[in-house]
Amino acid sequence: LQLFDAMGTLLAGVGRIRGPLVIIVEDLQWIDSSSSDFVRFLLSRVTSEPLLLVATVRTDGLTARPRARRLLSDLDRLPPVRRHDLEPFDAAEVAEYLARVNGDDTDPAVAAEVFRR
Repeated sequence: LQLFDAMGTLLAGVGRIRGPLVIIVEDLQWIDSSSSDFVRFLLSRVTSEPLLLVATVRTDGLTARPRARRLLSDLDRLPPVRRHDLEPFDAAEVAEYLARVNGDDTDPAVAAEVFRR
């Protein structure tokens, strides 16, 4: 708890001094127990500081990940938490994304293969 409190204080201080702080957690479905506890702590205790936590999670296959399911359930109940569910890209969106990344030089067959995978 002392470590979590110190980290929360540090992050809040950075946010106050340097401006809003964005913390990004990728692939929340793989979270370990200590990180899960810290995310819960941070979002439940540091509510008035200039911090934004953005987390991504793949919801397919969560039945095999009880820790991630519990964390998401707990976070959904916190007032400052906002959840945004995104659908996967369709084939046209994959092609458009690759065209933007590659400067319109993407072979349609490559885009189709990327979408398939």
